[in-house]
Amino acid sequence: MKAKKKNYTYNSIDTYVKHLPGGDLRHLLDHPLIVTEFDLIKNKKGIEDMFGLKCQWSAFKETNNPLYVFHAFLIAHEAGLHPPQWVLNYMAKKFDELLKKDGPKSLDVLFKFTKKGKGKQTPPLDRILIRQRDSELMDRMVMLETLFGCKVYEAVKMVHEKFCVKDNQNMIGLSTLERIHSRLYDVEWYETCREIFSKWTFRKKRNYLKAYSDSYIPKRLRNSYSLK
Repeated sequence: MKAKKKNYTYNSIDTYVKHLPGGDLRHLLDHPLIVTEFDLIKNKKGIEDMFGLKCQWSAFKETNNPLYVFHAFLIAHEAGLHPPQWVLNYMAKKFDELLKKDGPKSLDVLFKFTKKGKGKQTPPLDRILIRQRDSELMDRMVMLETLFGCKVYEAVKMVHEKFCVKDNQNMIGLSTLERIHSRLYDVEWYETCREIFSKWTFRKKRNYLKAYSDSYIPKRLRNSYSLK
């Protein structure tokens, strides 16, 4: 299966600003406020936050659905980070439109939650949930490909068995997962992931790989990481 290449522009390794720590601000210098993606991926939650923010940005650029902006705001806030600049830029623009004398009187109009057209349409929230599911599955495949050099078909099978069959989180077929990979493939995002995960140790990679069923892990990887 040949992946379709799409080009989005990422700012290489992104940086984020942390919330101010509580307590005595005289000790502020002991708590760096600027963090990079290398800092975020030191734990599982940070990996999820980093991927989540990236996915929201990519999805918003592709669909212009404002719910991705709101979701990115929540991900950052819950992670103790200030919202990315693209989120602030969008919200500032919309607030400016709202406060203008002749601006829209409805939030549905402001954020274009209602669409004109014939036939049944998928509500904005349902669209974002579907895209969120697809992005999360794609991230899993990207990690397998960039961390372990898995082929596309290997990554698809491993992710399908783990997250679509075994855990019953996403009841979709193997062919649907292949289409998700083809649709969301982004060569620049791959290169960014390779750089981000280049610092992972052998032990960390092995522990991540152990979450997958042995029967679906390629033999060369089972041998390389001493997995039975």
